[in-house]
Amino acid sequence: ETFEQKAFFGELSYDISDQLTATVGVRHFDYEIGGVNSFNSSPFAPIDPADETGQSYKALLAYTPNENMMVYGQWAEGFRPGKGIPPNSTCATLNITAPTQLDSDNSENIELGFKSSWADNQFVFNAALYRINWDDIPVLSVLGSSGPLSCIVELNAGKAVAEGVELEFQSRVTENLHIDLSASYGETTLSGDSPLGSDGDNLPGSSDFNATLGIQYDFSLANNSSFARIDYSYISEYFSVIGSGAGQTPAGGFGQLNLKVGTQFDQVSADIFVDNLTNNDGLTWVESVFSGATGITRANQIRPRTIGLNLRYQF
Repeated sequence: ETFEQKAFFGELSYDISDQLTATVGVRHFDYEIGGVNSFNSSPFAPIDPADETGQSYKALLAYTPNENMMVYGQWAEGFRPGKGIPPNSTCATLNITAPTQLDSDNSENIELGFKSSWADNQFVFNAALYRINWDDIPVLSVLGSSGPLSCIVELNAGKAVAEGVELEFQSRVTENLHIDLSASYGETTLSGDSPLGSDGDNLPGSSDFNATLGIQYDFSLANNSSFARIDYSYISEYFSVIGSGAGQTPAGGFGQLNLKVGTQFDQVSADIFVDNLTNNDGLTWVESVFSGATGITRANQIRPRTIGLNLRYQF
């Protein structure tokens, strides 16, 4: 398979005032994908070439009332190249016409944000509201099956929208004690009915709530710089299929606690860590491999409690 792309990007900023700056940008692209591919087809089966030429744009307006604060609004476009799809021998056996092209998928991103630092950078607080419109979503889909054979192809199907809020807080409580906190809440759903599902269905793997907390204490051990750190992360439940996941086992809905203690002397640093201290058995992905009487469900589980030692030498 061959992939050739030519692109250039330009950006222009203009200070409307001492506190207000506008920025615009454009990216021009021209790509072509072709050649041969043996995946799920006869060896070296030819691929119909895929090519596209176009532009994507961005615009940013930033207001900085002082050197420690900024309010901004940004709009940007993005895309991912499409590709040709090799002939699928299984689909041909089942007399199913499979697509030979996967179009590029693209997004429109809108973000409103606030960045700030307080008390001589002792506290940092950032917040953002976002909305992403996603078109021509590439997915693997089963077009038909017979016995153990299934015609599974990659195709463009439908639109989705993701919107939510992200918060970030950092604090240097003392010279030695630091706290980091971040959280986000959002929803990613189909926008309109499509072969994937109905309007408003949740996309696979999209949890509504995520949060992380980190606390680090720096100290001196025998005149060597040392630290102790604790990190906790939580992810809410989500499903690995389109929709509400009726009858499905959810993934997520678990937290993970990590500990680390380390020190540095001369050119050598060492730390001892314990990941997943509570030995949580949370699931990160759950899916059905086949349907019907022979159906089986498989899942990915987070790594069990892991204890280790890191040694580093700096030349």
